[in-house]
Amino acid sequence: MEDDHPLLITPTRNAVKELQSSSLSNLVAGNTPKSTNTVPHFKPYPVSPFRNRHLALLEKIPKTEFEQELQDALRESENRDSCRKQVMVETLATSVLQDVYVREVKAHLEQYEKKSQKKRNKNRIFGDGLPKLMTDDVFYNNVVAVETVVAREKRAKEERRVINAKHSEALKMWKRADEERVARNKVVRADYRQAIKEWTEEDAVAKREGRKMQRTKPKQGLLEKFVPRPKKPEAERETNGDSGDEEDDDDDEDDDADEIVD
Repeated sequence: MEDDHPLLITPTRNAVKELQSSSLSNLVAGNTPKSTNTVPHFKPYPVSPFRNRHLALLEKIPKTEFEQELQDALRESENRDSCRKQVMVETLATSVLQDVYVREVKAHLEQYEKKSQKKRNKNRIFGDGLPKLMTDDVFYNNVVAVETVVAREKRAKEERRVINAKHSEALKMWKRADEERVARNKVVRADYRQAIKEWTEEDAVAKREGRKMQRTKPKQGLLEKFVPRPKKPEAERETNGDSGDEEDDDDDEDDDADEIVD
């Protein structure tokens, strides 16, 4: 093969080749990973402390050019060693975080596979591909169990449909009633604003003429209070979740606040 040419062999290619013939071949095979695949265990290795081991030698004043070259070489070696240790520490930290992340992903993948397996095995009698004896008691009991589950789910689905239909109808009636209530409250407020306007004009005329206002200041009529919208049954809310429910009250118009017009 072309990849076997000596000039094309690299450390990475060698590592991939060795992995393909080991128990970790799934890492380089390109197949969809499974939770049962073996995850290599990360074993951190120690890093020696960051310190200058030859400080006394580097502080000496060189007497010859050769000693100066030795000091420079030693200083360069110390700097190179410090850089290497820094890279090692960063690599170890990254490897630890990646190891934690991989194990969390593996746990999520395992849960996902279990749920998928339950869905695939749901209401299946011949799921294992093995022959079945139709008159066998075990087979018969499995058929009865599956039919019972299907019938129960069908009844539950129909019950949810009826409950949702009733709730939708109740919600429509509530919306119509609430719109009418809002309209009546607007009429009450409009009448109140008009009465206040007329009373203010009469009061101004009375003040100019130097007489006392005979009519008392009008008060706003009673407003109809907000009636909470019908709620979905608890069981249905637990099944569908609260998100996306058309019963969110965030957009309710707060139309019951009294307007004060002086």
